[in-house]
Amino acid sequence: MTSCCPCAGEYIDNDFMYEDGFADPMAQYKKVTQQTTKSNPETMDRYHTNWLNMMYPRLRLATNLLRDDGVISISVDNNEVHNMRKLCDEVFGEENFVECIIWKKHCGGGPKERYLVNLQKYILFYSKSKSELSDLFVSLSQESIDRYYSKRDEFYSTKGPYRIQPLEAAKSLDSRENLIYAVPAPDGTEIWPKR
Repeated sequence: MTSCCPCAGEYIDNDFMYEDGFADPMAQYKKVTQQTTKSNPETMDRYHTNWLNMMYPRLRLATNLLRDDGVISISVDNNEVHNMRKLCDEVFGEENFVECIIWKKHCGGGPKERYLVNLQKYILFYSKSKSELSDLFVSLSQESIDRYYSKRDEFYSTKGPYRIQPLEAAKSLDSRENLIYAVPAPDGTEIWPKR
């Protein structure tokens, strides 16, 4: 089956083929596809495509360099995280996606912020072969265990010591009555945090 639209691809042996060398100028591309949306604000046409074309061979090389139990973490901002995720799915395989870690890069806004304040970046975490990947964890030092995990109960012999983590917000935060909710305990009672 072949499509009649000049911008569409065609089906050959149940595979969808889409030939596009990205040689047409953006104005021609928009005319053919009848787009009326605004283009990318970057100075170059198809900015994301150029960036992805630059990243693709580097990721292919990275996957070839990884051991079977190896992992890769890629730090990326919100402008490209969705594109990078799709690219990594293709290079490493969707089944080898481990996690998208979100980390806070700074606090608050500033005088240059005009709209919403973006406080985070992303780390895409992929393995070469998830079936070969060992458990991931950071061991605590014995000093940290002794300092923080000092509580004992009837499960100590099988589960070890534990610690209590306060449910209240940090003391620097003001009390907000509209943000206080009851937390149901296993015995049915309710715990009401102070902040």
